[in-house]
Amino acid sequence: MATKFLILLGLLAAVSLAASDCGSKYFQCKDGSKCVIAADRCDGRKECRDGSDEEGCDVHTVALRVNATIKARMQFAAVHENIELHLCGAQSCSNVLLWGVRDDGTLIYTADTDANRLGRGNSRRVTFNTAGSGNFTPGEVVLEVQHRPGQLAVWRQGRPDDVAEVPVEADYGTLRVRPYVWSTDMPVQFAAAGESWPEEFFHCNDDRSRVPGVFRCDGNSDCSDGSDEEGCDAMLAAHEVALPLNASATARVQYAKVHNDIEVHLCGGKNCSVVLLWGESANGSLRYDTATGCTRYGRLGNSVKENRGSGPDFSPGEVVLEVQHRPGQLAVWRQGRPDDVVEVPVGADYGTLRVRPFYWVADMPVQFTSGATTAMSNS
Repeated sequence: MATKFLILLGLLAAVSLAASDCGSKYFQCKDGSKCVIAADRCDGRKECRDGSDEEGCDVHTVALRVNATIKARMQFAAVHENIELHLCGAQSCSNVLLWGVRDDGTLIYTADTDANRLGRGNSRRVTFNTAGSGNFTPGEVVLEVQHRPGQLAVWRQGRPDDVAEVPVEADYGTLRVRPYVWSTDMPVQFAAAGESWPEEFFHCNDDRSRVPGVFRCDGNSDCSDGSDEEGCDAMLAAHEVALPLNASATARVQYAKVHNDIEVHLCGGKNCSVVLLWGESANGSLRYDTATGCTRYGRLGNSVKENRGSGPDFSPGEVVLEVQHRPGQLAVWRQGRPDDVVEVPVGADYGTLRVRPFYWVADMPVQFTSGATTAMSNS
């Protein structure tokens, strides 16, 4: 009997598809034809023949109306180099590019107006505050952002005396936060000023409601304004890679406790089979559920097998999975544990691998590489 698969733990997210041979400052096109400078990813111009450098660009956005203030918490890495904040309308944006902080803690930044809708193009530089030197320290960076009449104002949490500002147009009302070098994703969470960080809920853009993070990108609009389903096709595509029959891949997942579980999908044109990884048991074996006949979002399927047992969630940090598309099956195991394989039946037309978080309230960067070691079959 069909059940709403994956609503299992109760109610409470490019991501990187860059291949290792491109280097940390480059993005590899999905068709493997070219390495693109990662700072040019999502600039509105297709550098890849397949256009994959312009996929998954409308992420890390939130509504920011006039006189509203919001907090943005991001996981910054050295490879990102700088942090960009855009306030945008339908066709254009104003930008603040944060280079880093000086020894006295003040921001180093530039500000531009008249950029295209992705914050790029022939923008106009209005502020150049780059005297001195200093970078952000890798780890958590928390910014406060305010949409003032005619201005976007940005400051570091706890430093309201040190504000970066840029003029904005009257129709601007969408905030975007992205890394300057987008070879690997920079997870971002938003919260209203004075509100605690959302750990299990997605905040709708109407600023009045929230929905469980598991409902985000499930194919059903749970927010009254439908914002929990906005940009999902691009977000999902940024977590996907082709996995034809007999092919193998390694997925390096940057897991955080907020994600709760890790989902692995193998999909065709309309349906998917799903492996939901809960964590591991005391002996290190995987705890999981599997389902077939799910929607293209990996929901509403038929439960096949479960091995939940008891044990901890995955430890925060990198989780490395090996995945193999076998005849009629998807096989998943942890790197170094080829004796502990989770398998689920798949359709004949299935050939797209997707890895996503169960609670998509913050993104879960994933990097795919081809080729995996052979594992034992449970059949």
